[in-house]
Amino acid sequence: MQDLTEITYTLPSIAQLVAARSYLFWSQQALADKAGVGIATIKRLEKANELGALADTLKLATLKRILEAYEREGITFARQGESEVVIFGPSAQIQAKSGRLT
Repeated sequence: MQDLTEITYTLPSIAQLVAARSYLFWSQQALADKAGVGIATIKRLEKANELGALADTLKLATLKRILEAYEREGITFARQGESEVVIFGPSAQIQAKSGRLT
């Protein structure tokens, strides 16, 4: 039986990237601006829907810029067992709360 308390930090899937963007209430344009990439890059990334497509969709340097934008907001991507996990640190939770409608 696999220990589900073990978390493996890994490159995120496209679904994890979209989930994190949604959690922060960022538009595609906001993510592009924060990562210093074009909006077309974010649209192309989110259009790719296979796990393996991530590496084929972006250059490593571009993916790094996107991941750094999330890291600055306190978001980490991981796997726990067979599940994909998005870890929202305190700064991400504050950012998300400030973006919610009241």
